[in-house]
Amino acid sequence: HRAVAERTTVTFEAYYPPFDAWYQVHAYGSEDGLSVFFQDVTTRKVAEARLAAAEAHYRRLVTATPNAVYVLDLAGAFTEVNPAAQRLLGLTAADLLGQPFHRVMAPRSLEECDAIFRRLIAEDAEGATLEAWVRHVDGDERLLDITLAAVREDGRLSGYM
Repeated sequence: HRAVAERTTVTFEAYYPPFDAWYQVHAYGSEDGLSVFFQDVTTRKVAEARLAAAEAHYRRLVTATPNAVYVLDLAGAFTEVNPAAQRLLGLTAADLLGQPFHRVMAPRSLEECDAIFRRLIAEDAEGATLEAWVRHVDGDERLLDITLAAVREDGRLSGYM
C-alpha cells in the first residue's frame, strides 16, 4: 500500500506458510500501478537462524562454565569476561573491560605473563600454559593454571584461567 500511495520502492522479507519459504519482496510503486518482484531467501534465513542458535548455544556454554574465560585484544586489554572470571577476580565486567590484564596480575607473575603474551603475539604461536598469581579485588593472591590460547579473531586473543 505504501509503495503505491507514496510512489516509492518498498523492500521487506516475509514468510509464506503455504510454500514454507521466506521471500524478499521488492514493491515498486508508480503512477501506473505496482510492480512486485519476489526473491526466495529461505536458504539464507535458515542459515541465519542456525548461526544465531549456535551463537546462543556457545554463549550459554561460556557463561555457565566454572572456568574463567576471557578475551584480550592485541594490546592486552580485556574485551570479554565470563561470570566465572568476574567471580575469580571479584570484579565486574564493567571493571575489567578495556583494562589491561596487568591490572589483575600479582607483581610476582607480571613479568612472566607479559613476556609470554608478547611472545604469543610476536611469534604467532598457538598458545602457552603457565602457573601465575593473580590478585583478587580484596588483595588476596591466588595461584592459577592459566592457558593463553592464541585464537586470533578480529584483532583479539582468547584465553582461559
